[in-house]
Amino acid sequence: MADTMSNVKLVIYKKIVDGDLRKFSATSNDQPSGGGARDLRFSPAGEFMAAFEKMFPHRENNVLYGHFSWAGYDSTEVFIHPPTNSRPNEIRIGRVHECFPAGVIPDSARDCILLLILDDNGKVWPHFTSEHSLRTDNWHPVVKNAILEGLGARRGERVTPMGFINIADGGSYTNGR
Repeated sequence: MADTMSNVKLVIYKKIVDGDLRKFSATSNDQPSGGGARDLRFSPAGEFMAAFEKMFPHRENNVLYGHFSWAGYDSTEVFIHPPTNSRPNEIRIGRVHECFPAGVIPDSARDCILLLILDDNGKVWPHFTSEHSLRTDNWHPVVKNAILEGLGARRGERVTPMGFINIADGGSYTNGR
């Protein structure tokens, strides 16, 4: 992401862990009886819902929907599911094995961060990067600093770092302290 922010309105980020990476390839089933989870989860829902609504303003039956845009691939349909009774604090990107082309999935979750970037044309561009890239490559300081601060925030060891930077309206959120 070059040192320009004129066309970026909002960035949602999430550190990708091994379990997440397995969801992209539809190999997250730990038991032969089930298919395993196929969604990426974001919490707390109260913080993330407004950010996802900006990215995906279309709604049917309380499910947000739209498309991911890709360089070199056709756009893919994406569905954002609201919290459920069993997971009342999570928003989910459903069926990630279908909305992320196999050719963009990283080989390893080691130092892997997913960015969802909303541009001023209303398109959402997923992008995988790393903390190393954020520290050493030419990232815009607003994005770089907010994500690095979010990644470094204190949280429980079982809590995956995630957050967002609202460039258009100002403000940011991280699930750490």
